[in-house]
Amino acid sequence: VQQALLNLESHADIGSNILNCYSEKNCTLDDDACKNNCESLSSQNQALVLPPETSAELALVANEAKINGRYVGFRSSLSYMELRNMQSDIGFISRDDNTGNYKCIRPSRTYDAIVCPPGHIKQNEDTVVNGCSLAGLRCDANFQCLCRPCVKAFDVDVFPKSESSDRTAPCKKMDICATKEQLSLVSFFFVDNLKRDNVRFDVRFVERDKTDYVDITYIGDFTYEFTIEPRERGISLLEILADGEQISQSPLRVETASRNCQEEYNDGWRIADLEGNCICVTGSLYIAGSCVRYSAFLPSILVPLLVIFMIAGFFFIEYKRKKHDSIWRVNQSDLEFDDPPAVIGRGTLGLVLLAGYRGTTVAVKRVIPPKLIDNTENKNPELGSGDMNELDDGHRVSYYMEPKDSDRTSISSFDFSRSGKFSAFANGKASGRASVSVGSLYGQNVVTKKFPIMKKFLVLNKIRGKDEYSKLKSDFITEMRQLSKLRHPCITTVMGAVIGGGQEPKLIMEHMQLGSLHDLLHNDSMAIEGEVLLPILKDIVKGLRFLHSFNPPVIHGDLKARNILVDSKLRAKVADFGLSQKKRVGVTGTPLWMAPELLLGKSTNSITSDCFSFGIMLYEIYSRKEPYEGKFKYIVACV
Repeated sequence: VQQALLNLESHADIGSNILNCYSEKNCTLDDDACKNNCESLSSQNQALVLPPETSAELALVANEAKINGRYVGFRSSLSYMELRNMQSDIGFISRDDNTGNYKCIRPSRTYDAIVCPPGHIKQNEDTVVNGCSLAGLRCDANFQCLCRPCVKAFDVDVFPKSESSDRTAPCKKMDICATKEQLSLVSFFFVDNLKRDNVRFDVRFVERDKTDYVDITYIGDFTYEFTIEPRERGISLLEILADGEQISQSPLRVETASRNCQEEYNDGWRIADLEGNCICVTGSLYIAGSCVRYSAFLPSILVPLLVIFMIAGFFFIEYKRKKHDSIWRVNQSDLEFDDPPAVIGRGTLGLVLLAGYRGTTVAVKRVIPPKLIDNTENKNPELGSGDMNELDDGHRVSYYMEPKDSDRTSISSFDFSRSGKFSAFANGKASGRASVSVGSLYGQNVVTKKFPIMKKFLVLNKIRGKDEYSKLKSDFITEMRQLSKLRHPCITTVMGAVIGGGQEPKLIMEHMQLGSLHDLLHNDSMAIEGEVLLPILKDIVKGLRFLHSFNPPVIHGDLKARNILVDSKLRAKVADFGLSQKKRVGVTGTPLWMAPELLLGKSTNSITSDCFSFGIMLYEIYSRKEPYEGKFKYIVACV
C-alpha cells in the first residue's frame, strides 16, 4: 500500500508534466500528433522510476486524484503498526498462526466484508441485503448495493442494576460502570442487540491477580443478568465475552470503595483491609468483640499488673528481708541465764546480763524502755503513782512514774548516777512541770533552775505507749540490719537480737572479759600504765573513725570510759553505739561528758560532739577521776 501511494505521486508528476506540455504547445483536443509528442517525452523522462505498465492515461488520472485530494506530498510511514492494526480490525488482513505473517482477506460475500465503526453494530444479513429496497432506493444490475448496514448501537448493551441508579445509557468500554463498597453485591444486566439465539456469553471478574467466572441468568428477550461481590479495594475489571470473544465495549471497570466498618460495627477503631475484612486500626487491639486503643487498654492491664507486681515485690522483699534477718534473729529459748541472772553492767536502758548462746558467753541488754513498770508506792496527786530510790549516797536516782488513768502506756525514767549520767525518756512536747531530788547534795530548786536541759526532761508528758513502743521496735529492727553488718576489731560485735515471741527486744553482744574501761581504771588490783593505755586509746580512735566513716555517719552520742569495753588481751572496743532508741525517747548521754551546745539544747549529737566527749574521756582515763570532780554539776552545765 505504501509503495502504491509513492507510485501514485510519480504518476501524478508525469500527468502534471503532460498537461504542462499541452499548454506550452497549444495542443488541441483533435491534435493527436501534438498530444502523442508530449506523452512520449514525459514517458522517456520518467522511465527510470516508473513501472513499464505506466501510461499517459494513468498519469493524467493520478494527477487529477492529487488535485482533487489536495495532496501536498507523499512520504513513507513512520510505523506500520497503526496501519496494520487498523487493517486487522476492519478485517482486511489476518495473521497466520502457523507462519506469523499477515495476509489479505478476500471475503466470499459482501456482508462478511462489512466492518462497522466503533459505537455501531452491523445489522443482520436480511436487513442489509434488503436495506436499499426498504429505503426505496434502486440498485442497478451487476451491482451490489448496501444501505445502512450499520446502526449506532453496541452489539451488547450493559447496564448496572440498582434501584437508586437513574442511568439510562449503557456502559462504555473502560468506563466505571458501578461503584460499591467492599463485600456489597452488585448486579448487572446486558441486552444482546444482535438477537442471537445460539451465542454463548461468559462474564469474568478480575481483581488484581485473581479471575473469577460469574454465573449468568437468562431472563428473556435476549436479556441476561449476573451479580458480583467485589472484595479488594480499588478498580477491578469486568469482561463480557460472546463465543469466546470480548464484546465491543468490554472490558468495563468497577470501582470498589472501602467498607464502612465504623458505621457497621458502631466502633470508631475499625477499618477495612484490602479484601474487605474489618480489622482494628494500628495502635488498637481486638478484645471481646470490639477494638480498644492501646492508650486505653494498656493502663487497664498494666495498672493491675503493676499492683500485682508491687504486691509480689513487697512479699518477695519481705521474704528476703526475713531470710536475711534470720541470720541475726535469736530465740529467747537459745539464751541460757544463771539463776539468778548475773549482772555485768548497767546500760542506758537497763541492766546488762551475762548469758550463754550456743556455747558462747554473750552480754544481753535491753534496747527499748519497758512499756510499763508497775509500782503503787509514793502516790503523786499530779503525776500519778511511782517510787523514787536513792542509791550510792544520793548520787544515783531512778525515777519511774505510772499514770493516774487506766491507760498505763506512758512512762518517764530518769537516771542521774554518781558519774553524772543523766537520761530521760519522754515523747512529744513537754507539758506541766516536775522536778527530781538527788539526795542531800542538791536541792530541787537548784536542779530545775540551774540545769535548763534537765528541767526540759524532768517534765512528764503522756505518750501513746503502744504506738511509740511499736515504732521503737520497728526502728530497732531497721538498725539491727545495719548493726549486724558492722564488723571491726575495735567495735563491739553485735551477734544478734531477740525480737518477737512476746519478749522485750534485747541486744546480744560479744562478752568482754575485763568489762568496761571505767571499771578497769578503778580496779586497784590492776596497774594500768601509759604503755597499756596508749594502745587502748588507739583502738578507741580506730573504732570511732570506722563509725564516723559511714554515710550518714554512725554517731555514738555517749562516749565515756563506761562505754569502752576491754577484752582479756587488753584490746579496747567501742560499745553502746548506733541505737537511735535513746535519741527518740529523749536527750541521752552523760552531762559531764556532753558538749555545752548539747546541754543548752542548741544542737544535736554529731561527730564534733563525739570528739568533745573523747577529749573529756582522755581526762577521765589519765586522771582516773570523774570529770569536774568536787564541783557543782549545775555550775558545769551552765558553762
